[in-house]
Amino acid sequence: MAKVMVSLPDELLRLLDAEAARRGTTRSGLLRDFADQSLRRRAVDRATRVDKIARAAGAHGGDVAAVLKRHRPAGGTSGSSTRACCWPARTPTTTTTPTRGGCWRGQIRWLRSISLTTR
Repeated sequence: MAKVMVSLPDELLRLLDAEAARRGTTRSGLLRDFADQSLRRRAVDRATRVDKIARAAGAHGGDVAAVLKRHRPAGGTSGSSTRACCWPARTPTTTTTPTRGGCWRGQIRWLRSISLTTR
């Protein structure tokens, strides 16, 4: 078991010693119990909050696919299809990383315009 040094104010140490004596345990045992209880309670509280958030979350209430299709630019952003523009075939001379000024900027502008028009 690891040993640690902890600095505590004198008054707090006096209260801890009194509580340890009342419980019939050592100072270390009392601090170990307090830490264990606190961490377990925190884990339970966190799980309860996550569960509450998950139960409160619901569907967004819209048809995302329909909104995207309705606002999709015809022919992609570079004059070719979106798939050919954004996801080039892997060959020794091409990469999947978009180049500066490539179609990703157009896609971002397009997504921003959708979010502005659907609010």
